[in-house]
Amino acid sequence: MQITVDVGLVLAALAALLIFWRYNKRREDALVARVEKLQAEQASLKEKIEQRQGQGRQRVSAKPTIHRLSIRLNAAGVYQLRTSQNELPGPLSVRPGDIIVWDPGEAEAVYQFPRIPFFTEVRDFTVRREAGTPLEVTVSPQVPTGAYVYAVYCKKGGLEGYAEGGSPPILVVVEG
Repeated sequence: MQITVDVGLVLAALAALLIFWRYNKRREDALVARVEKLQAEQASLKEKIEQRQGQGRQRVSAKPTIHRLSIRLNAAGVYQLRTSQNELPGPLSVRPGDIIVWDPGEAEAVYQFPRIPFFTEVRDFTVRREAGTPLEVTVSPQVPTGAYVYAVYCKKGGLEGYAEGGSPPILVVVEG
């Protein structure tokens, strides 16, 4: 029995294997580079988070501002947030250490906040207050800067609904 080998076919097969190996090597190199880039980004983000957490402990305002918001029922039967000047508030800018007081007036109120440690006194994300009982809180030094939507659900007699402002109720945390 004699085996004949087509040298051209063997060379073609070896060339195909070499091309396949080079292709896989490039893909492997690209994946390694991508993993290294993602690890560098992760380390950078971790560093930023640690810096922000470190800053948070020192970010309390030297002189806190007291922000007073009242909740009143308008003529159309809609609960509205109002400033102490009886204006509809837009997004409320606060600093760590500032005090916010919501007065629900004659309505029972349920406050819903973001799921972060936003205030120093309140650890719950939902807080209920009976009619006539204001909610007074201090903005936590650990809360990151940014805009946070919150909600206030009010109920008095047969009238109930979410309180509205000049915009959806938003707290904007800025540097102290």
